[in-house]
Amino acid sequence: MFLLCLISSFAVFAQDKVVSGTVKDETGSPIPGVSVLVKGTTTGTLTDANGQFRISTKDTDVLSFTFVGYSASEISVGVRPTSKCL
Repeated sequence: MFLLCLISSFAVFAQDKVVSGTVKDETGSPIPGVSVLVKGTTTGTLTDANGQFRISTKDTDVLSFTFVGYSASEISVGVRPTSKCL
């Protein structure tokens, strides 16, 4: 099964931005403890008890989402206000 992620909002600060969102499973339930990592760096965070996260990124970054029992998922930050990955 694929990890379903929903990046719900972006706040832009100069060239860096704070990406926040909620990671959910295929039924729409939030998943706590998902590792969210900026690919190619050591910058990362975990989702909280409600599946929510916040992480500082750049437009060119790719976020990697991993959780035991699910396929890893990657999404480009880009300039989109919202994103979903299945």
